[in-house]
Amino acid sequence: AAVMSSLDSVLNSSAALFTLDVWRRGVHPRAKNRELVVVGRIATVLVGCLAFAWLPMILRGGASFYLFTAEAAFHIAPAASAVLILGVLVPSTKWVNGAGAVVG
Repeated sequence: AAVMSSLDSVLNSSAALFTLDVWRRGVHPRAKNRELVVVGRIATVLVGCLAFAWLPMILRGGASFYLFTAEAAFHIAPAASAVLILGVLVPSTKWVNGAGAVVG
């Protein structure tokens, strides 16, 4: 049940990110809700197919895949922590914003 919950969360999050951030902002800004639902469903199917296509590489890699993901998280964690700490502790939004995150 925990694996299904995790898989469902990943599929739902990736479909929502694609639908709202890519489709609505870039491709079709005036999309109606019905169109967004259809695009979200298609994105869910595509992400699921991508996960299944990636499965043989994960199985072939064995422990090296775990080491790869752990190393990636090790490199991303300090930057994510810095952004989180700045967002919580700095009250001013004049220099702590999206443009500052891109530059920094």
